Amino acid sequence: MKLAAITLAATAGLAMASPVYDSIQNPQEHTYAPAAASTYTFDLSGIESWDGLGDPSNSTLSQYFWPGFMVTQISWDITVSTYGASWLSEATVSFENTNQTDGFFLTPGSGNDFPGTGTFSSGGPIDLLAEGLAFFLDGDGLLNLEFFESFDDVADSPDAIFLAGSNIKIYFLPTPGSLPVFGFAALAATRRRR
Repeated sequence: MKLAAITLAATAGLAMASPVYDSIQNPQEHTYAPAAASTYTFDLSGIESWDGLGDPSNSTLSQYFWPGFMVTQISWDITVSTYGASWLSEATVSFENTNQTDGFFLTPGSGNDFPGTGTFSSGGPIDLLAEGLAFFLDGDGLLNLEFFESFDDVADSPDAIFLAGSNIKIYFLPTPGSLPVFGFAALAATRRRR
């Protein structure tokens, strides 16, 4: 049976925030000084989603920012195309800190339960603080993205591809302890398949 939305009943602490993105775990209360808000754009052109969450076949991206940075907003302009019978609503991106204790899932094609090609936009930044989905990066300063399918139609085979021009923009704030070294040591985003 096809799943029209992400189903993660086994994940402790799951909070449904909206049909577009789901919390992995609600962030704890933190204090931070709003200063020097910055953005980073992930180019998704040519990235495929293969199998279920955590599968070693899935494509991943990791970007170094700085330990303790808080992810506060997200926006996207995405065109995704499915392979075979896979649905547009199954292509999902996880955003997590390295310990996988905080983060959220983005399903840009939520509700599009059919195969094909679709273009999806957030229409501007989504405030993760207001949605209860903002989170802090761990001590390694990495934001990790995994491209997966909420329903895997064919194991060890790609189900969808993000087409040219697809991007996700992350908005973040440094915490007070990271301000002196803010400059965001732009290590190039690494693209790999697990």
